[in-house]
Amino acid sequence: MSDRTSPGAQRLHQPLPTPCHTHTAWRRGLCAATAVGAVFAMTGSAVADHADAFVTQLNAPPIVVQSQGSAYTQVSSPAIPIEGTISLEVDAGVSGRVKRWKAWPMLVLPDGVSRLDFRDAGGAMNYQRPYPKAVDRDQDFVISKTDYSSTMATACIRHSERLRAQGLSNTQIFGQDRQVEVAVKGIVEYETTGIVGAPVPPEVRPADPTVTVNCKGHEPVETSSLEVVEQAFIAGVCRLRLNGRIVTTRPNEEVSFRYADEVGNQSSVITVRTNGTRFATFSHTDKLPSGPNSGRVRIIGVSSVFNTPWQDYNLDCNQATGITTVMPQAVPQPPEASVAGSVVSERVFQGFVCPDRISIDGTITARGLMATGSAAILLDNRHKLRQDFSVSEDGTETVRYLDSLTWGNPSGGLTLGAGSNTEPPKKSVMMHFKITDAQGRIIDTAFRRHSFACRPSTQSGQIAGNRLVTPQQGSGHQMVRPGGTANAQLARPGAAVSGFAIQAPQGRVRKGEIRLSGGQANANYSLRFYRKTGGSFQPVRSAQLPGRMRGTRANFDLGALSGSRVWRIEICPAGSTGIANAQSCKTSDFRLPRMGGARSGADAPVKEGKTRRLAPRNAN
Repeated sequence: MSDRTSPGAQRLHQPLPTPCHTHTAWRRGLCAATAVGAVFAMTGSAVADHADAFVTQLNAPPIVVQSQGSAYTQVSSPAIPIEGTISLEVDAGVSGRVKRWKAWPMLVLPDGVSRLDFRDAGGAMNYQRPYPKAVDRDQDFVISKTDYSSTMATACIRHSERLRAQGLSNTQIFGQDRQVEVAVKGIVEYETTGIVGAPVPPEVRPADPTVTVNCKGHEPVETSSLEVVEQAFIAGVCRLRLNGRIVTTRPNEEVSFRYADEVGNQSSVITVRTNGTRFATFSHTDKLPSGPNSGRVRIIGVSSVFNTPWQDYNLDCNQATGITTVMPQAVPQPPEASVAGSVVSERVFQGFVCPDRISIDGTITARGLMATGSAAILLDNRHKLRQDFSVSEDGTETVRYLDSLTWGNPSGGLTLGAGSNTEPPKKSVMMHFKITDAQGRIIDTAFRRHSFACRPSTQSGQIAGNRLVTPQQGSGHQMVRPGGTANAQLARPGAAVSGFAIQAPQGRVRKGEIRLSGGQANANYSLRFYRKTGGSFQPVRSAQLPGRMRGTRANFDLGALSGSRVWRIEICPAGSTGIANAQSCKTSDFRLPRMGGARSGADAPVKEGKTRRLAPRNAN
């Protein structure tokens, strides 16, 4: 018999000493089929009594046990029970009678030793006199997921222990799905009357049905990506720069992979380890032979099954003619950090117009190397913001933190005019912007002290909600915006304020959209576009590009930007005279999609290439 631990489930225990037990006055047997191959029914007496039980029907759902790379954890399949039918026979022999019986299923693990009884999953019967001489019937059973889950997980755990004892590593064990079979046995417990007889020879029985358990392999890679940068030099030297990124399901995960091309060539195995935030970046270069080169490349996993989409490349590596001087190529450098402060909104304090909301913008500018890591903004040596960043080899990314300045509580009944002997208050803030790589090493830092100063207000107006408002013809009140003055710019509808920020274009763009924040709907701005050439930005004048805009939104034609994928826009506020205020200009770098001169895939011209073997080197 087994010890009960909860309704419908019993704890794992060793095999029963004998399948049937007898007593001199009455018979009480426990009979079950064996776990492997053909089964032999064991009985406790001769023609006096015998019993048998076996599973004739079984309906089990797909059972999946998840893993986390070093151990199997839990069943993840739906909450569907295991159902079946037990066929039982109890015969009291010539002189006996059947008083009672109880039948239930048992799960037996592949080792044949560990097993679990489900005594409450089947059925039972207690007879009244006159007792029957024999019982031959079917009994249905149901095992809920709650009851069988721990047994199925244990089956996978025991299997991993056997594989580990054979010398397999966790990567080998959990790198693939594995299946184990758990047998379902029929058990019957009975009590009879009558005499004890001689043993009955065993009968040949069919094998027990089994439930297949899928011990799921661990998939450490959550996402992976690859970017191919074509580098062609006028000396006839070409190379591919392969920039990759892998995100795993757990931190500090080791991942191995290869580069592969479309004809089956593969690089040697490359291994990277993700950091505490679960991602790793890497970069490799592959030198191409002279002449035209075209093809496709991707990453294929070695430590686990994953791959990135194909990336196309197409370069002509013929040496340029008629050139006497070859300019040296710029050496890629880690990205640099810069920090700047600006005013977002203002308020009135003791007769002065003072900065209220401020923006601290940290900018990460790549210089030929892709980088991923963490950026932090500190004000007066106090941490204010930390977030992850990722920039391509020639991209930029801005990290923004908004804060409020405290000037004190203004008293009621203030006038807006400041006394001639009163100096405008100001606050000095030390801004610190720091960027670190994926391993926590500092890449670059930027320090800058910025003074946020108030200015006198000489325009009559009103105070509403502690902010300066000024009457506008036909429209209630309007709040003072950053960079505006109460006696000048707000009185001129065409004058732009300086406290604005460029929201678009920024980073990778797919449409020609200009969008500002913190600007005025009726303000004028001058526009200038710069193309990145040879490591620096050069101004471009074109009739197809706008030179001015009014308000906070405008559009331009992406097709008018040619000769480079990296561009910069400069936006300057203009006064009512249309003259730009250069000190208040803002810039934003952006990158065009692969189009025009940077065609790839089906739109790229096909050139006869050379078969080569990928051998990336210079791993970062």
